[in-house]
Amino acid sequence: MWKIGNVTIENPVVAAPLAGISNPVYRQLMHDYGIGLSVSEMISDKALHYENARTYDMCRTFPDEHPVSLQLFGNDPDTLAEASEYLCTHTDCDIIDFNMGC
Repeated sequence: MWKIGNVTIENPVVAAPLAGISNPVYRQLMHDYGIGLSVSEMISDKALHYENARTYDMCRTFPDEHPVSLQLFGNDPDTLAEASEYLCTHTDCDIIDFNMGC
């Protein structure tokens, strides 16, 4: 067992974020197989800002999919802050992961 902040993760197996693959259904399937933590594919701050429907779908979580991390990327502090606030208030994610490497 380990923790990220106040989120307890029961085992060390993490489903890595995979662009085009780590959608809500895939993440749920991984949890059904006992994954400790799943991470969404990269979610664009700009896509949330411009209310892209596909991006909203990427942010969906299932009730028994926890813990789940939504991975956010962007390069504008203002839209990153806006997107972070959206994820905090409109999703049931446990962690927001900022991708700073791609």
